[in-house]
Amino acid sequence: MLNFGPIAVPLAYGIFGLVVGVLQRFLYRLRHGDTRLLLYPFLVNSCFSMLEGDSDNLLFNFIKGGLVPMLVVWVGSCVLTQSPIAESGFAQE
Repeated sequence: MLNFGPIAVPLAYGIFGLVVGVLQRFLYRLRHGDTRLLLYPFLVNSCFSMLEGDSDNLLFNFIKGGLVPMLVVWVGSCVLTQSPIAESGFAQE
């Protein structure tokens, strides 16, 4: 509100609502046992940080606290789906 005035406040909260809605849809689409559930606490914490932080703080926290776990989950998920056990049919739910 200090930088853009009171007119931009509803727009900022609208964008925040869209981010929270996308995150909620992401949670509902995940299946039980999906490794991407490990990222959900970080993403929820990021939503709280959006309310009180600046964009440079959000970017720093994303790189410092989220980039490595996201890469590990992504690489681990790719390796698991391409493993011989998954292809042979033993890893069925």
